[in-house]
Amino acid sequence: MSACNNTKPKSDTTRIQILNVHNLCRHPRQAELVGKMRRGEVDALAIRIEIHGIQSPLMVMADRRTIVVGYHHLRAARVLGIETVPCLARNDLQDPQDPKVLELLVSNGHTGVVTQAPQE
Repeated sequence: MSACNNTKPKSDTTRIQILNVHNLCRHPRQAELVGKMRRGEVDALAIRIEIHGIQSPLMVMADRRTIVVGYHHLRAARVLGIETVPCLARNDLQDPQDPKVLELLVSNGHTGVVTQAPQE
């Protein structure tokens, strides 16, 4: 069963919320549009998080599950065994294919250290 299902949590406010990492998932076009951070780079990010903590909340869509900004931080948090992360839930981000969502996803792309996803 996918960690991303269509069940929306009861809270409807747009605020920073502490969400369980097991309920969060990447945007369906994350790999295609942003690329994938290598494991060594995720490990390095995990070390920075272990030392300094997560400095900025991840951004999730209105479903409180799909990450638009901060997927690599989620991966690093999982490496560390962190169970919850701060997230800014955006009620205005409803459709994963909305140009506003895609723009946020691409503009947050980790430049210079990601590998491109294979083209299909």
